[in-house]
Amino acid sequence: MEMTSLLGTFAECGVVAVVTLDDAGRAERTAEALMAGGIHAVELTLRTPAGMEALRRMCRAFPGMCVGAGTVLRPEQAAEARDAGARFGVAPGLNPRVVTASRELGLPFAPGVFSPSEIEAACELGCRVLKYFPASFGGETTHFQTVTAPYAHLGLRYIPLGGVSQATVGAFLSLPGVVAVGGSLLAPRAAIAAGDWDAIQAALQETKLTYSSAVHRRRAAVAVLEQLDIGHAIRVPGGVLLGPYLHRGAIFDGRARNVGLQGLAAGRDVGDGDDDAR
Repeated sequence: MEMTSLLGTFAECGVVAVVTLDDAGRAERTAEALMAGGIHAVELTLRTPAGMEALRRMCRAFPGMCVGAGTVLRPEQAAEARDAGARFGVAPGLNPRVVTASRELGLPFAPGVFSPSEIEAACELGCRVLKYFPASFGGETTHFQTVTAPYAHLGLRYIPLGGVSQATVGAFLSLPGVVAVGGSLLAPRAAIAAGDWDAIQAALQETKLTYSSAVHRRRAAVAVLEQLDIGHAIRVPGGVLLGPYLHRGAIFDGRARNVGLQGLAAGRDVGDGDDDAR
């Protein structure tokens, strides 16, 4: 699968389930539960002895599902994952050898980044889709926004993973540059081991509601930004959403913190902020 096609799949799904299996025999049933809940993208980690066989079984049983390998730490793992049917690979860190091997294998790969230096190193290797890990740092999106803002003009795409919770999934999905979020919250390891498929379905439904709400707000805000005239000024928290539109003359006042996506979606103008926020 080409990276452009993979991006389309991620964008359509919005959420990538991170699955760790201790028993490869649970692969098919886990995939069934996820698909029944509307999840069609899975990162199956290679953290357990059963990981590679579980990946092979899931890919074979559900060829229409976008199943990738997670925790790919060595070039030979990338090759084995590709042969097992993986459609993409990700890692918690940036290993140039793994990135190079994946490219040579034709396996779309998203290395893990957390700092400006890692983002620049990934760009130097030709990576344009990056795994932001760990996404749980600080319990919010501030670090992600700060670190990625200087690179907004490069058109990089991010998949925050590692500690994403029901409280933060919507916040991450509302940010530009985030093509999808991922997490084990959709299919907890303990629930899979216990065969508690009802618990998994409940988690899927809760996340689906959060995702739908976040995407609606984001699309509404972007629709407003697309109508900006040259020289128009508008305020949003952190200014991150304005990144792709700065070339159109949009002006950001970083001191205004009280006008958010809801305000943008409603078409609120500069003057709608409270005086004490200016």
